[in-house]
Amino acid sequence: MLDEIFQGIYSSVVEAQNAIEQHYLGEVTEDYFEADGSPKMVLVRLPGKDGQLREVHIPAITLVPHYGLAIDEVSVKMKVKLSSSEDDKEAKGRKGGKIRRIISDFSNREGGKELATISIKFRGKDPPEGLARIKDNLIKFIPT
Repeated sequence: MLDEIFQGIYSSVVEAQNAIEQHYLGEVTEDYFEADGSPKMVLVRLPGKDGQLREVHIPAITLVPHYGLAIDEVSVKMKVKLSSSEDDKEAKGRKGGKIRRIISDFSNREGGKELATISIKFRGKDPPEGLARIKDNLIKFIPT
Protein backbone atom coordinates (compact mmCIF):
# COMPACT_ATOMS: atom_id res chain seq x y z
CA MET A 1 0.00 0.00 0.00
CA LEU A 2 2.83 2.45 0.78
CA ASP A 3 4.36 1.60 -2.60
CA GLU A 4 1.08 2.59 -4.27
CA ILE A 5 1.05 5.89 -2.37
CA PHE A 6 4.60 6.69 -3.53
CA GLN A 7 3.79 5.68 -7.10
CA GLY A 8 0.73 7.94 -7.00
CA ILE A 9 2.76 10.88 -5.68
CA TYR A 10 5.46 10.32 -8.31
CA SER A 11 2.87 10.11 -11.10
CA SER A 12 1.24 13.31 -9.86
CA VAL A 13 4.56 15.17 -9.92
CA VAL A 14 5.36 13.93 -13.44
CA GLU A 15 1.89 14.93 -14.67
CA ALA A 16 2.17 18.35 -13.00
CA GLN A 17 5.54 19.00 -14.67
CA ASN A 18 4.07 17.93 -18.02
CA ALA A 19 1.13 20.31 -17.50
CA ILE A 20 3.55 23.17 -16.74
CA GLU A 21 5.49 22.48 -19.95
CA GLN A 22 2.35 22.20 -22.08
CA HIS A 23 1.02 25.46 -20.64
CA TYR A 24 4.34 27.20 -21.37
CA LEU A 25 4.33 25.92 -24.95
CA GLY A 26 0.74 27.09 -25.40
CA GLU A 27 1.61 30.54 -24.07
CA VAL A 28 4.59 30.86 -26.43
CA THR A 29 2.63 29.83 -29.52
CA GLU A 30 -0.43 31.90 -28.66
CA ASP A 31 1.38 35.05 -27.56
CA TYR A 32 4.21 35.20 -30.07
CA PHE A 33 3.11 33.38 -33.25
CA GLU A 34 0.25 33.79 -35.70
CA ALA A 35 -1.99 30.86 -36.64
CA ASP A 36 0.05 30.33 -39.82
CA GLY A 37 3.28 30.02 -37.81
CA SER A 38 4.69 33.44 -38.65
CA PRO A 39 6.00 35.51 -35.74
CA LYS A 40 3.86 38.27 -34.29
CA MET A 41 5.57 41.55 -34.99
CA VAL A 42 5.74 44.79 -33.01
CA LEU A 43 6.03 48.06 -34.88
CA VAL A 44 8.67 50.35 -33.38
CA ARG A 45 10.36 53.50 -34.59
CA LEU A 46 14.14 53.29 -34.58
CA PRO A 47 16.75 55.73 -35.84
CA GLY A 48 18.34 54.76 -39.14
CA LYS A 49 21.91 55.37 -40.31
CA ASP A 50 20.94 58.88 -41.36
CA GLY A 51 19.52 59.64 -37.90
CA GLN A 52 15.91 59.73 -39.13
CA LEU A 53 13.29 57.62 -37.34
CA ARG A 54 11.89 54.81 -39.41
CA GLU A 55 9.32 52.15 -38.64
CA VAL A 56 10.66 48.66 -38.10
CA HIS A 57 8.77 45.43 -37.49
CA ILE A 58 10.44 43.39 -34.74
CA PRO A 59 9.38 39.89 -33.64
CA ALA A 60 7.66 40.25 -30.26
CA ILE A 61 9.30 37.10 -28.89
CA THR A 62 12.73 38.75 -29.09
CA LEU A 63 11.72 41.59 -26.78
CA VAL A 64 10.97 39.65 -23.60
CA PRO A 65 12.90 37.16 -21.48
CA HIS A 66 11.74 33.56 -21.46
CA TYR A 67 12.25 31.25 -18.53
CA GLY A 68 10.64 27.91 -17.96
CA LEU A 69 9.32 26.64 -14.67
CA ALA A 70 10.23 23.29 -13.18
CA ILE A 71 9.24 21.42 -10.08
CA ASP A 72 12.41 21.41 -8.01
CA GLU A 73 11.42 19.68 -4.80
CA VAL A 74 8.36 17.92 -3.40
CA SER A 75 7.97 16.86 0.19
CA VAL A 76 5.05 14.97 1.65
CA LYS A 77 4.39 14.48 5.33
CA MET A 78 1.57 12.14 6.27
CA LYS A 79 0.35 10.02 9.12
CA VAL A 80 0.13 6.29 8.55
CA LYS A 81 -0.86 3.36 10.74
CA LEU A 82 1.67 0.54 10.91
CA SER A 83 0.53 -3.05 11.23
CA SER A 84 2.73 -6.10 11.98
CA SER A 85 2.76 -9.22 9.85
CA GLU A 86 1.04 -11.42 12.41
CA ASP A 87 -1.65 -10.98 15.03
CA ASP A 88 -0.47 -9.10 18.11
CA LYS A 89 -0.94 -12.33 20.17
CA GLU A 90 1.41 -14.33 17.93
CA ALA A 91 3.93 -11.50 17.58
CA LYS A 92 4.35 -11.03 21.37
CA GLY A 93 6.37 -14.24 21.71
CA ARG A 94 8.79 -13.34 18.91
CA LYS A 95 11.45 -10.73 18.64
CA GLY A 96 11.22 -8.08 15.92
CA GLY A 97 8.12 -8.85 13.89
CA LYS A 98 8.25 -7.47 10.36
CA ILE A 99 5.95 -4.65 9.32
CA ARG A 100 3.83 -5.96 6.48
CA ARG A 101 1.12 -3.34 6.12
CA ILE A 102 1.06 0.41 6.17
CA ILE A 103 -2.42 1.85 6.21
CA SER A 104 -3.32 5.42 5.36
CA ASP A 105 -6.23 6.59 7.46
CA PHE A 106 -8.27 9.06 5.43
CA SER A 107 -11.45 8.47 7.47
CA ASN A 108 -11.09 11.66 9.52
CA ARG A 109 -11.32 9.62 12.75
CA GLU A 110 -8.84 11.91 14.42
CA GLY A 111 -11.39 14.75 14.63
CA GLY A 112 -10.30 16.78 11.64
CA LYS A 113 -6.56 16.63 12.29
CA GLU A 114 -4.26 17.27 9.37
CA LEU A 115 -3.73 14.06 7.39
CA ALA A 116 -1.01 15.15 4.96
CA THR A 117 1.10 18.17 4.22
CA ILE A 118 2.43 18.62 0.69
CA SER A 119 5.08 21.20 -0.12
CA ILE A 120 6.23 21.94 -3.68
CA LYS A 121 9.14 24.21 -4.60
CA PHE A 122 9.56 25.53 -8.12
CA ARG A 123 12.66 26.89 -9.83
CA GLY A 124 13.16 28.86 -12.96
CA LYS A 125 15.09 27.22 -15.74
CA ASP A 126 16.61 28.34 -18.99
CA PRO A 127 14.37 28.28 -22.04
CA PRO A 128 14.50 25.16 -24.19
CA GLU A 129 17.26 25.00 -26.80
CA GLY A 130 14.70 25.11 -29.64
CA LEU A 131 13.17 28.36 -28.39
CA ALA A 132 16.62 29.89 -27.97
CA ARG A 133 17.47 29.01 -31.58
CA ILE A 134 14.20 30.43 -32.87
CA LYS A 135 14.85 33.68 -31.00
CA ASP A 136 18.41 33.83 -32.38
CA ASN A 137 17.09 33.53 -35.93
CA LEU A 138 14.33 36.07 -35.37
CA ILE A 139 16.80 38.59 -33.95
CA LYS A 140 18.16 38.85 -37.50
CA PHE A 141 15.00 40.82 -38.39
CA ILE A 142 16.15 43.67 -36.12
CA PRO A 143 18.23 46.12 -38.14
CA THR A 144 21.58 47.22 -36.81
